[in-house]
Amino acid sequence: MAASRQAALKGPEGLQARHQLEAVYWDKVAARKHHNRSRDYVDHRSATEYARKRPWLNYAFAPMGDLKGKRVLEVGCGAGEFLVLLARTGAQVTGIDVSPQSVAIARDRLHENGFASGRALVMPVEKLEFPDATYDCVFGRGMLHHVVLDLAGREVARVLIRGGVAGFVEPLGHNPILEFARHYLPYPGRLPHTETTDCPLHLVDLEVFRKYFREVHFETFPLLSMLRARGIVPIGQMETWLGVDVALLRRWPGLRRFCRLVSLVLRN
Repeated sequence: MAASRQAALKGPEGLQARHQLEAVYWDKVAARKHHNRSRDYVDHRSATEYARKRPWLNYAFAPMGDLKGKRVLEVGCGAGEFLVLLARTGAQVTGIDVSPQSVAIARDRLHENGFASGRALVMPVEKLEFPDATYDCVFGRGMLHHVVLDLAGREVARVLIRGGVAGFVEPLGHNPILEFARHYLPYPGRLPHTETTDCPLHLVDLEVFRKYFREVHFETFPLLSMLRARGIVPIGQMETWLGVDVALLRRWPGLRRFCRLVSLVLRN
């Protein structure tokens, strides 16, 4: 979505329109991807082992440390796939999303995996209905580029305890070739976002979080290895391509802006 349209949906009325737009779109996605609600939702992996094999995810997740007994909020939890993995770390999990259909599936998934105490709620990140300092950690994947960053940053900082950590993984929008592929080329897992507030982040967008957090750290991933996500690089070669990325980015750090993702760590 164009940045001008993003700006038009930031006021009180615009915010409501934004949430409605996102809810309608992700309800459709949830209904299409999870039309068979009797499918097996059980996943025995933990978020720790899942993240360890994905450097971009591990960068945002590892600083949270041992999550056993911690209160963790996943914002933009969708259908609850990662929420279950977080619960398997021993965390007390809450997930929020603006899509009622997605939240209903997330609740089913928590129940099927034996985490009845986990919660999934219909709620936007810009207006969190939790008291101050409710959570030890906040996590999100691919959702900040659909929200008003200033409002989201303020709310995440508010509900985190002092010393709490928030981690996010988001698409970057600097690479024109990648943006063309996102919009026009078919690849595994591609979702057309023309009906949403989708607007991949630029590195300058991250500066807004410095108003609310004591520390803001970020790193970009992947470069050439992004071809794996497009189904071009075989999964067995992923480690080799990641090594090539590390070497290239160390030699030419200016290439970081052309990576597919940015991983963000915020400390309260």
